[in-house]
Amino acid sequence: PKHHSRGHVASSSVSTSSKESKNGMPSKYVPLKELGFPASLSLLVKNLQFRPDDVLSSLEVAASDLHLLLLDPDRFLFDKTAANATGTLDIKRNKLYGRETERSLITDVFCRVSSTGGSEVLFIEGFSGSGKSSLVRSVLSYIDVAGGYITQRKFDSISQERPTSVVISAFNGLCSVIRAKNSHRELSEIVIDLMAVFGTHLSALARLVPNVRLLIPELDEVCPDHGVRDAEINLGSVYFILQLFTRVVSSKSHPIMLFLDDLQWADSASLEVLQYIMSDPYVCIYIVGSYRSNEVQTDHPVFRLTKALEATNVHVTKVNLDGMGIDDVNHIMSDALGIFPRICMPLSQLVLRKTKGNPLFVLECLRSLVDRDLLQYSVRARRWVWDMRTIGAEDIADNVCELLTTKMTGLPGSTQLALKIASCFGTTLDSKVVKTLMSASPNYSNFEREMDKATNDGFLDKDHLTSSYRFVHDKVREAAYGLIQEDERNEFHSSIGRLLHYGTQAENIDDMIFYIVDQINHGTIVDPQQRTHTSQLNYKAASKAMRSSNFSAAYFYSNAAMKLLPPNHWESHYDLSRSICLVLGNAAYIDGHIKEAISALDNILSHGKSLKDKLDAYYL
Repeated sequence: PKHHSRGHVASSSVSTSSKESKNGMPSKYVPLKELGFPASLSLLVKNLQFRPDDVLSSLEVAASDLHLLLLDPDRFLFDKTAANATGTLDIKRNKLYGRETERSLITDVFCRVSSTGGSEVLFIEGFSGSGKSSLVRSVLSYIDVAGGYITQRKFDSISQERPTSVVISAFNGLCSVIRAKNSHRELSEIVIDLMAVFGTHLSALARLVPNVRLLIPELDEVCPDHGVRDAEINLGSVYFILQLFTRVVSSKSHPIMLFLDDLQWADSASLEVLQYIMSDPYVCIYIVGSYRSNEVQTDHPVFRLTKALEATNVHVTKVNLDGMGIDDVNHIMSDALGIFPRICMPLSQLVLRKTKGNPLFVLECLRSLVDRDLLQYSVRARRWVWDMRTIGAEDIADNVCELLTTKMTGLPGSTQLALKIASCFGTTLDSKVVKTLMSASPNYSNFEREMDKATNDGFLDKDHLTSSYRFVHDKVREAAYGLIQEDERNEFHSSIGRLLHYGTQAENIDDMIFYIVDQINHGTIVDPQQRTHTSQLNYKAASKAMRSSNFSAAYFYSNAAMKLLPPNHWESHYDLSRSICLVLGNAAYIDGHIKEAISALDNILSHGKSLKDKLDAYYL
């Protein structure tokens, strides 16, 4: 304030009397914060002036406080105004705390790949919430600037029902990255190379990776698809096509960085694709995979992949993320509360003991303290305040899921229902599902609004370009899924699938078929008509999977379709039985289930009514 003299600014108080106390300080004083100075500055000056034991142990600590005031004044210097003093924690969601050594290791491996033109793998293991995904995301901007083609995907329990789909989707997304990062001339060179390598088989690449048309818009004219038969594209062909594609588009100047999160959910076929691609000495790819160390056994596919890669001299690096130390935990707490680290250190030590330094658990523990009014924002003191004895005596949950579940159960029932539904689709909920549910029943007309509420409460992120939703962390999704009683989950899934099917227009069924079938298949269907109808839906899903060369998924869905048919299905549902057996035999053969393939085709030969009906089976 302009009316204060420079002499007053240098003191934490303004004397109102010339009388002094025994220690030489004014007996009456007015704290600087009462004169309009920021509370943090007033506290710092007060500590410098009165110096109670261990408040400011050295000038270095005081200098550190001053540095924070200058570095981030909005957080540490300026008081919250009445408009924004809502008691909301100011958490830096995109900031990585600690992990400097691990960040350097990830970038060092990328530099090695880009300088040698070879391929390497880096695995990050750690407990859920240890910051594996955040660690990788923190280096992506560097790798992007350095010329890397970045593509990333996430496995979840639902993706296991469509093996290889996650990896194929990652390469499909890669096409958009390549188009965005290259000039017209560079794209022309890539197209020439693709056409030279694939020749007339470009249509097979487009069938597997549809987004290749972003690179070759005229592909259908240059190389039309003359009806490539399913048998001509087997699982080995899928591996080979992706390997050739990677060889063409990757280089020392543009290495591919493929980040695959949550490998504990990965299927064997997906990891075999990666092994095959990396066995090619002419590809330049850097694969980063993360998994929960406490959820994989020694026979997990990720360890088989590691051994196979090392046997072929592909360099494999492993990083283990333990819990954070006290300094990093205190850094998180200080940032979230906008308080000097020395002030919140005792609270940080208590939180560290409870959370063992797990970053997600630390943040949720902090939020829990706020929700339970154990940590409050004092408008009078203009800072967060707490009582260590009260917090120490409280019973705080032993795991992050319990904390999250407790918080979710305090939400309105409609918002809880929205979170339950979203959790049934994995970590991401597509906007198509949201719109379909809203149109299917008046009971769900406010579904998007409830999802937005959950977003505002910090459980979800919303992509405003696609209007899709994503759980902020796997553990949040698990906590939401835990709201559904275990003995009710299968029926809950199935009811969502039936609702989606009801709300889907006939012309849009192909777009929604995987979402519908993945949900309905959870339930136990007794009614014969419903079983037959669900069999038809699974057949449609299997056919779509075959068209996109996802043979493992086609095998899964066609198998489910066959099991739903009645015992006399060849008499009662002849055409459907023949169609399912044909897809099942084809998919089983390509996916390596030879006995089942032979059995399915023998069924067609045994029950076919005419030579025409049997021809396709003979051809296979």
